[in-house]
Amino acid sequence: MTLIDILLIVLILAAISLCVFLIIYLKIITENLQALRKDVDMLINKTIPAVDNLNDTVDKAKRIVSDIEGYWTEIDSSIKKFKEKVSLFKTTKILKEEEKAANFISNLRAVVKGLRAFWSTLTRK
Repeated sequence: MTLIDILLIVLILAAISLCVFLIIYLKIITENLQALRKDVDMLINKTIPAVDNLNDTVDKAKRIVSDIEGYWTEIDSSIKKFKEKVSLFKTTKILKEEEKAANFISNLRAVVKGLRAFWSTLTRK
């Protein structure tokens, strides 16, 4: 055997060992990737119900907020109506008081005129 034959045998053995190492290393990487895939699938399967529950909660919150907005609108309109009634009551009451004062003054004038007429009639006799 010559030196070239020996080096060729060593080269072939190195190539075979490199191929075996590469196959084993690729198998380990594939197993790790499959384990990672299973973990990701499990994570997705666990988060889907949580996301669904979150969506349900958001929908309920939206519904509650819209109901509260409706109640707020009703309360606001009730307050405005109450303010209008109070302001109307105040203005009508003030007008009634002014009318009462005007009526009192005209009645007082009538009484004064009546007293003058009575006094003038009484003094003539």
